[in-house]
Amino acid sequence: MRFTLLPLLLPCLFACTATRLATLQGNFNTLYEAKQRCEQSTGVPDERIPCEGEQDMALYELARGADAAASSAADPRTRIALLRLAGVAAWQGAGAAADALVNKVSFEGVMRCDALEERVRAHETWGAPRDCALLVLLPALLAHEVKLAQLAVLRKAGQCAVGDIALRDIVDTWADSTVLFVRAHESKALGYRGVSDSVRRYVAEAKRRMMCNFQKVRSFEPARCPAESARALEEKDRIESALGTTFLEECG
Repeated sequence: MRFTLLPLLLPCLFACTATRLATLQGNFNTLYEAKQRCEQSTGVPDERIPCEGEQDMALYELARGADAAASSAADPRTRIALLRLAGVAAWQGAGAAADALVNKVSFEGVMRCDALEERVRAHETWGAPRDCALLVLLPALLAHEVKLAQLAVLRKAGQCAVGDIALRDIVDTWADSTVLFVRAHESKALGYRGVSDSVRRYVAEAKRRMMCNFQKVRSFEPARCPAESARALEEKDRIESALGTTFLEECG
């Protein structure tokens, strides 16, 4: 998902009129492209094994810089855009600190988005609907990326568990942290006034991919990991029931 859809969300809002935002965004774009070149493909769509290169730490530091810049931004839309950039940069970074920063800026960003939306609906200003929609859904986007990377590690090793990565944990947490999180929050994400059709398509496709990528979990060597395979079937039924659709209809 990151390689086909994320670029829709990268350009700065307001034509990057905020100098600090423009600089950070340009630096992010450079690091993001380097990270794309560095990661190893597993040969399976949407599955890539992260490289442990300097880009991860640089992205995390950029995220911290954007978060700090947001605290001093005077315009609420610039502040929200900086929080969005901080969240996306941390999402593309790696490690517990980066993951925690994603959740932190998502929480703060949504609060600021809601305050701005009140002014938008009172016709006092214009909003930042693209950035706000992304801030709402960042926790799920992060969780999806992390779980795909973990699954790639297990697939490469041909094991049900490697170190602190366990297939059982992936099975048990996939739905609630990804596709069902989006389902629960998409009305809020898309409820900001002025959300574009491209963002609506992004959210719909993100939810579909999160659902369909659970097929990779279900198909993970059932003979080697029978307990996890049986549990994945239960989760499959729960996802279909919650979404009111089937994997066959959505994923072919």
